[in-house]
Amino acid sequence: MSKSILFWPDVYKEQGHWLPTLKWAQDLHDSEGDDYTVSYMGISDCKSVIDSYDNGSGHFLFQTILSNMYPKGYTTKSASDPNERWKTWHVWAILYSRYFALNNPDGEIVDENIVFNLPGNARIPNEDLVEDAKSIWKALQIAKPDLLVGGYFTSLECLLIHWIYNIPVVISTTYLRHPQDDPAIRARVNLLSFSKPELHKIINMAINGSVSTDAPDMTLQEFTQPLETCHELIPCPREYEYDHYRHGDLVHYVDPCITKELTHDTDSLDSEGNVINWNSILENENIIFVTAGSQVLDYEDKAKNLFHSMCKAMQSPQLQDCFLIIAAGSKLVNSPEWKNYDKSKIIIASWVPQRELLAKENVKCAIIHGGLATIKECVYFDRNFVINPLGKDQIDNALRLRHLGIDNIISMANVNPNSLLDAINRVTSDYRMKSKLKKLSDIFVAAENEKKGLSVILDVLSRV
Repeated sequence: MSKSILFWPDVYKEQGHWLPTLKWAQDLHDSEGDDYTVSYMGISDCKSVIDSYDNGSGHFLFQTILSNMYPKGYTTKSASDPNERWKTWHVWAILYSRYFALNNPDGEIVDENIVFNLPGNARIPNEDLVEDAKSIWKALQIAKPDLLVGGYFTSLECLLIHWIYNIPVVISTTYLRHPQDDPAIRARVNLLSFSKPELHKIINMAINGSVSTDAPDMTLQEFTQPLETCHELIPCPREYEYDHYRHGDLVHYVDPCITKELTHDTDSLDSEGNVINWNSILENENIIFVTAGSQVLDYEDKAKNLFHSMCKAMQSPQLQDCFLIIAAGSKLVNSPEWKNYDKSKIIIASWVPQRELLAKENVKCAIIHGGLATIKECVYFDRNFVINPLGKDQIDNALRLRHLGIDNIISMANVNPNSLLDAINRVTSDYRMKSKLKKLSDIFVAAENEKKGLSVILDVLSRV
């Protein structure tokens, strides 16, 4: 029997929130037996992530939503912490989406066949909000999902869709959260961003379609309760988590989700503006790879200090036989500040095929920001690496490794050429640390092959 699964990992383009779901989407696509239809929805900025992934027979369908609220380029213009980036605007679009319908139930899902049936006593919202609400309704009608796989940072959004459309939800939590910070708590925190009359209106619209600010028939706790009874996937083996962290039975540590390399829609350029031939570059011996992650502009000054310090460290005799690759991002690479470094052994790139690079045995060491996705790739491929936490959850991720006996942290306050040289020497020569990393790597490889995430999704689908 055919089943449809719709993924909405995040409102915004945080690649670390989107990429793990592609592993589960691919596993569903490749599953034998039942026929599974996989699709995604998201804002314009996120379309490139899905379109750059080849599932073996093309690309997963992507439905663009909320184009008025979040036009193309919004993510770059609003570089900030995910908690600060979250806005209340699109919540109303989800709520107003419930009032759309086809004027002919058998008609095509096109604008001329769609009507907006707002209750008679309700005030009509502005045109942009109505259009964005329609985009959500259309995406859901086209996908007709039997299951919505949403992200932790879209917990509230998934809750609203669950109430309005009666779609079961699985939550993907792409960071290692505290046991108390569950999706229901996340949704309640977001709901408390609204005034009391607005909160009443949200609950009323979601549960019965009433555009009313009267006190609803259920409490906030009752309203968010479905998030306490849905399954949650954490794309990381349990062995990486603190021993004393205990979640409920519906929280599953699953495969680390090491996706294959995405295609890139534009040429990768170096700091001189030249197109990079990665086939040639990746043949260099003793590669040192430095990255501040896909959201490098969220901490631009810290990242630039790291990059410059590493370029200067390359002048040391200790690294005379090494080749440095820096993933600077499309903005930072386009700067004259890099012109004085010796480019015979340094390349500063707008984009780097990170997973392809880390899979290579000739990588001597990686120096990373500590995002969970990049840590998982370094561990999975058993690469020596140093963590320089720049913000967000990165120090927490690094401390978990220290707890496991892999002490590879260098603090931002201590970043300079000499400290980087010391850190590289430590992680490449400490036998005990390397042994513990190899043990953890074996666990990650085994977990990836077990496909626990797929198993949970299939179990939920079997009951809908």
